[in-house]
Amino acid sequence: MNARASPRAPRIWLIIAWATFALIAAGWTLYWRMLETQARDAIAAFVAAQNARGGEAQIGAVTARGFPRVVALTLSDVRFAPQDRAWRARTATLEVHVNPGNPAQSLLIAPAPVAVTYASGAARSFSAADARMSLHAGRGGGLERLSLDLVEAAAAPVRRPGRAS
Repeated sequence: MNARASPRAPRIWLIIAWATFALIAAGWTLYWRMLETQARDAIAAFVAAQNARGGEAQIGAVTARGFPRVVALTLSDVRFAPQDRAWRARTATLEVHVNPGNPAQSLLIAPAPVAVTYASGAARSFSAADARMSLHAGRGGGLERLSLDLVEAAAAPVRRPGRAS
């Protein structure tokens, strides 16, 4: 009787392991792409809703990165003004990070200074080495909690129209 094990037995487990890995990787890739699409759709819906209510929201290009760890959307040339136009904000870049492990939690990161102009004409620029706003959605999809973290924050003095700085 031959005491040697069949060479096919170890190979089948290797094939099963690689097939399982491939299925998990394909599933994660599909999930990540689904989250990216949902985040893009949510941003587009926010812009449309703001503009429909009489506010002003505008975003230039939207690019995605961060695979496989996080869904990171970089928004360029972002402009926003509420319906009453009491102020306007503009920044060159804004990032939206969606945590794939908890999509109800998103981060807004402002790597570029944010310029705010008030209806009176006064203007102020805000910047920070690290500026993050954490948004937590509730079960109904509405905003449940918001937190703001600023590291080495700076606010430029208010510039008033008609006055030398």
